[in-house]
Amino acid sequence: MTKTKTMYSIPYILWLLLFVVAPVLLIVYQSFTDIDGAFTVGNYGKYFTSSTALRMTFNSLLYAGIITAAVLLISYPTAYFLSR
Repeated sequence: MTKTKTMYSIPYILWLLLFVVAPVLLIVYQSFTDIDGAFTVGNYGKYFTSSTALRMTFNSLLYAGIITAAVLLISYPTAYFLSR
């Protein structure tokens, strides 16, 4: 990589670290700690035994799948039409 390409990639890398990697690491850290900050896997036990949490997760995945299918059905024909 040349020096100018490296210089252009620095803001992108900083953006990814600040707004993608750091939040994911914070979520993972908080998922393994309790209210006092001690390590625990009890949060996952509560999650997998809660019917409400599992239903919400299933609904989220269902809606994500429906929205993805709808966008694909609309966007691919539109992109094909616009490219011709």
